[in-house]
Amino acid sequence: MEPEAARGEALKAASCRKRNAAVFVAVAAVWLAVDLLTKAYFDGFAPGEVVAGPFLGLFRFKLVHNTGMAWGMFSDSTLALGVMSLLVCVVLALYLLVLSPRASLAQALGVALVVAGGIGNAIDRFSQGYVVDFIDLAFMDFPVFNVADIGVTCGFVLFLVALVVEWRHEDALRAKEGSGGAEGCREACVPVQEPGEGTMEAGQAVTPDAGGTTPGATSGTECGQAAASDADGATCGNDGSVGPDGQGPRG
Repeated sequence: MEPEAARGEALKAASCRKRNAAVFVAVAAVWLAVDLLTKAYFDGFAPGEVVAGPFLGLFRFKLVHNTGMAWGMFSDSTLALGVMSLLVCVVLALYLLVLSPRASLAQALGVALVVAGGIGNAIDRFSQGYVVDFIDLAFMDFPVFNVADIGVTCGFVLFLVALVVEWRHEDALRAKEGSGGAEGCREACVPVQEPGEGTMEAGQAVTPDAGGTTPGATSGTECGQAAASDADGATCGNDGSVGPDGQGPRG
């Protein structure tokens, strides 16, 4: 890669990292604050009490102290679940801010929601020994949840979808670059006329000289030497085909 192109890529990566960091911090801080404030309010009621609702037959506010996960799973592992939540948050934050400097805005938003929700529930587990849940769906049998759970679920879905979109985009770019490299190899091996030779017109017969070569055309060896490698390292053969590192057999 040319020095100027490399500097341009570095500047783009730095700009992208700053943008993702700003989005991550802002969204995570706001979501965490909303989660903690709503939990503090609803925790003032008695466990099992219906605070309000149902609203339009969809959901109601009902306080539940959850010591485990959804549907009562791992109810005796509150501290372990809190530690696991923090580990997941650390891994995702490192991926976004360190390992993937060109991550998309959607990935940054998804990671921010997951991290905010994970930290919010971890604070509950470490400080109270349970998680404060208060959103109860009225039209179906579903575990009671909170703002943190919404962030974790929606954030993971958004992050995974954005990741798949990025992978497909990168695959398409690699396929396009590989195709362009193959065309470049074939063009590099087109016979060219040597300086000083006569010009051949359409339909004119070509007579080999005494050495058995055609005037005005390069030999196969010269063509192979003139071949260039594409962006993926594919190499032209003498007949213009791409070598094993590219798209076809080497000539």
